[in-house]
Amino acid sequence: MARTATVSRKTKETDISCEINVDGTGKNDIDTGIGFLDHMFCAMSKHGRIDLTLKCKGDLHICDHHTAEDCALVVGEAFDKALGDRSDIRRFGHAYCPLDEALSRAVVDISSRPSAHIELNLVREKIGELSCEMIPHVMESFATEARITLHVDNLKGKNDHHKAESAFKALGVALRQVRSPRACTRGCVGTHPTGTAAVEQPVHGGGCASAAKHSAVCLSPAGPVSRFSAGRQPGRGSRRSEHQGRLELIGAARWTQGQLSRI
Repeated sequence: MARTATVSRKTKETDISCEINVDGTGKNDIDTGIGFLDHMFCAMSKHGRIDLTLKCKGDLHICDHHTAEDCALVVGEAFDKALGDRSDIRRFGHAYCPLDEALSRAVVDISSRPSAHIELNLVREKIGELSCEMIPHVMESFATEARITLHVDNLKGKNDHHKAESAFKALGVALRQVRSPRACTRGCVGTHPTGTAAVEQPVHGGGCASAAKHSAVCLSPAGPVSRFSAGRQPGRGSRRSEHQGRLELIGAARWTQGQLSRI
């Protein structure tokens, strides 16, 4: 079942409606009254594979502050509601996204502890009709209502448009990672037939059974041994040397690392 939410917010300054589907394909219909803000939410939606409909009528005759801030708050609230109880998610995600000469990084933790640290190094006063001071504030407001920890940094770049857009693209990709189902969908600590604990690594495309088959590492009073040597009795010709056990552990770790790199 798709995770969706609808949020409306009406104040003296703004009248906003938002629909979100975090399991979408990146379709969006955005009209905030600020063209560059629409462009940024569109980039986040597209690269995050988040379907987003956002409509706002704000007091733009005053300035862009209320509209930009309130839109971000509403989108963040909708994202939070769509995630529900936050079960079966990866929780952590990060992404690097370039746009020509600009490169930005976003790191996300679905922590339920709102915190945002945004450094975009923008130098212009405005991009289109959006004040540059509002761009990091939009991300901060989103993180507050989404109840996430968010770090976004522009690592290099000269053009402020490129810096901002690469940052929102990176945010979208990171959000796509964190809200995706975990590779390991069951408890990742099981019991080995010998009575020792089997620590199973998540594997892309398979659950714990697949992980246990290939990369389980058993913990025994004598220290870690591989699944190949676990349970064998000494003195019956089946005892592995310490050197062989270490080689097997290294092999299992390298296999697991290779699988995780594909996630």
